[in-house]
Amino acid sequence: MNIVLFDNDRGAQCMPFTDARARHLLEVLRCRPGMQFRAGVVNGASGVGTVVAVERDRMRVSLCWNAEPVAAPDITLIVGLPRPPSARKILYQGAAIGCRAMHFVHTGLSDPNYARSKLWRDDEWRRHLLDGVQQSAATTLPEVTCGTALRGALACVAAGAMVVALDPETGMRRLGTVAVRPPLVLAVGPERGWSEVDRVLLERHRFTLCTLGTRILRVETACVAAMAIVQARLGAM
Repeated sequence: MNIVLFDNDRGAQCMPFTDARARHLLEVLRCRPGMQFRAGVVNGASGVGTVVAVERDRMRVSLCWNAEPVAAPDITLIVGLPRPPSARKILYQGAAIGCRAMHFVHTGLSDPNYARSKLWRDDEWRRHLLDGVQQSAATTLPEVTCGTALRGALACVAAGAMVVALDPETGMRRLGTVAVRPPLVLAVGPERGWSEVDRVLLERHRFTLCTLGTRILRVETACVAAMAIVQARLGAM
């Protein structure tokens, strides 16, 4: 956790020791009264926090906001709905690396039961975003949706966006050789890959089908590798 995020921009905050942020400040950063730490507002400004007091069951801090939020790279990730453990990793890493949005969609070969996981029912997904953003010392959370059909997600792609899909079976170009530009939409299939119907939809929406090389990767690994490649090409990493 390289930044501690708060839900509002009040200049004074109080955290019980049951709060993971307070435990991090005490146990990891070993903060004591008078010590400072990096702080931010979710989807807002960043600045400096100061520990005011460590009491019997809580910590009081003061906060000074002095920097405007930095926008995430204009990259939208569309992912064929994966198993919940894989989705958790994608949420965390996608938020840490940085993107504008992540859409987890139903595809021809994805399991619709994955959308019923407690990950999506109980807003657990947001905690993984927060963990990823705090790791990267950013404040802006990606927009996240789950359960839309691939057809619907593709219909919502903004006109003029560059569109690329990973497909190790039919992709003819390596992603690292493609000259990308923002806004960029990057589509990654589920564990079983794209169905033929999915490929027809992607081609109809003029997606360039690419590979990451000769190795077949897990969905979460492919997402991280692809986002790192396109961000490096965009000069964002």
